[in-house]
Amino acid sequence: LPNQLFALQEIFRILKPGGELFLTTPSRSSLASKLSYLCFESETLKLTPGGPLDSVWLQDGHSDKKCYGHLWLIGIQQLRTLAMVAGFRSIEIKRSELSRSSAFLMLVFYPLVLLISARAIFRGLRKSRDEALRRELREQFRLNISPLNLTNKFLIAVLRK
Repeated sequence: LPNQLFALQEIFRILKPGGELFLTTPSRSSLASKLSYLCFESETLKLTPGGPLDSVWLQDGHSDKKCYGHLWLIGIQQLRTLAMVAGFRSIEIKRSELSRSSAFLMLVFYPLVLLISARAIFRGLRKSRDEALRRELREQFRLNISPLNLTNKFLIAVLRK
């Protein structure tokens, strides 16, 4: 979805009170995805990004507009923020298929992720006395170091109105 906020706002608008949206996408929050994006700007370590000679996943037949691969990947932090801006009151992440690459990378990179994340949260907490902001920083930290988020092959989220 090129305009993710608009889509979430529209879904929120038509959901009845207490309704739930189940959403799934390749996980940009997994360690393998973070590494592949760093190396290739791609969603997978196995292949380079899709290009104009790869198979088309969207072509409306009436124009020359085509899209290749997943062009607008989203991570848990971004999805959570967009969902909150759209009006959703909560987000729950579900276990998906385990990314074996991410599980292997956990052994090597998890201490570094934990250290960098802890440094960032401590700096943020030190600078702010606003309790709402401090709660938000703690939630971001929890999501950033969650083994579930770092090893899920897909991001499966339940957004509640």
